[in-house]
Amino acid sequence: MIREATAGPLVMMVLALATASPATAESQRNHSENLPSIVTLPQTLRLLRDRSPESKALRARLDVVAAERMEADLYPNPSVSYGGLALAQGAPVAPRWQHQITVEQPVLVFGQRSAKQAWADQLLHAERAQVEASLAEQALLASQAFYALLAAQQRKELAEWSLRDLENFETIVQRRTEAGDRSLYDLAKIQLETSLQRTLLQTVETERIHAVGTLAARLGFPDWRPTAQGSLEPLMLPISKEKLREYAIRHHPTIQAARARQASAQSSLALARRERYPTPTVALGTLLTQHENSTSVFLGLSVPVAVFDHGQAAVAKATASIRAEQRQGDAELQRVFAELDRAYQVYERHRATLASLDRQMIEKIPVLEKMAEDSYRGGGSGIWDWLDTHRSLMGLRLLHLEQREAVKQAEVSLWAAAGMAFSAPASP
Repeated sequence: MIREATAGPLVMMVLALATASPATAESQRNHSENLPSIVTLPQTLRLLRDRSPESKALRARLDVVAAERMEADLYPNPSVSYGGLALAQGAPVAPRWQHQITVEQPVLVFGQRSAKQAWADQLLHAERAQVEASLAEQALLASQAFYALLAAQQRKELAEWSLRDLENFETIVQRRTEAGDRSLYDLAKIQLETSLQRTLLQTVETERIHAVGTLAARLGFPDWRPTAQGSLEPLMLPISKEKLREYAIRHHPTIQAARARQASAQSSLALARRERYPTPTVALGTLLTQHENSTSVFLGLSVPVAVFDHGQAAVAKATASIRAEQRQGDAELQRVFAELDRAYQVYERHRATLASLDRQMIEKIPVLEKMAEDSYRGGGSGIWDWLDTHRSLMGLRLLHLEQREAVKQAEVSLWAAAGMAFSAPASP
């Protein structure tokens, strides 16, 4: 019974995957077609903006709002009505049949159409600004994924270099062991260390594959396996925090989107006030009578009387929307300022830590390596001393690489906090 219960869903799953796999594979090929195998940060951001499924989905929302603009250009439709009057009982005091045909046309004489057009324009502008704000958030994530991949590649190169160094040293120890100058214990120890380094290299390669997949996922290209090309060298910050704040006030996508929503709310209020005016309807008709064969023409005008609903609800809603968008804009501005201050402080601290690391430790690595190797070759130290020095210096190199990556991550966060997620420089 258990076998039967589990076999059914399993078979259905296999059949579903087999059925869906051709379309899925075709979709993945289309998404990953003609993508570069080696990318820089500017290329990554261009791919995100121009070709990623996320950007296409965001821009598709503009078509929905553009339909509002199309609707604002249209005039109200006329209406056609027919009425017939027939004698049912009694002496005829009028012709037996009368036919009335009327055409009615609402006339927007108080600027409702132009107000609706202005509202639709502002609505479209607000949607474009929101799309840019969403793309800026995606650009930050893509930039972070790019530098994570670049650091993972360099971490792999460092692990490969360490493995080659251990293998070369293993060769030296083996020769000296064969010559009777060193014990088998030294050889076993260096061989164990080399095996551990090979395992570490596999782990680092797994991290690199994870970073590649993360970057591909950020851009929405499942089959893309790029190599990142760039530098982890930190940039010199060209402007102060105050200048970055001034730039953010004018250009940050989130603030621009908030301002566009405020303008849209203002235009919504203007439209609501225009729509409070009554819309007159002009009627033109004819009255046809049978037997007497007479035709009459009449004109009519009807105007709604605002007794109960005179647009007060729409005006109140638009007014409340303006207040809400203003407060939301103020909140967005303060959030941007707070994020910018945080990003600036983190960036400065990472830069200071990296500078201290460079000044105090990194410059001494080649000297320490040579001293450790010369000491072992000359018999002044054993294999433990050399391996301890090798591990320490390898750890220092990894720490230096991690700090360089931290600086670049803080760097792109700072540029994004200032509203320059798509314009941050990629190299010194």
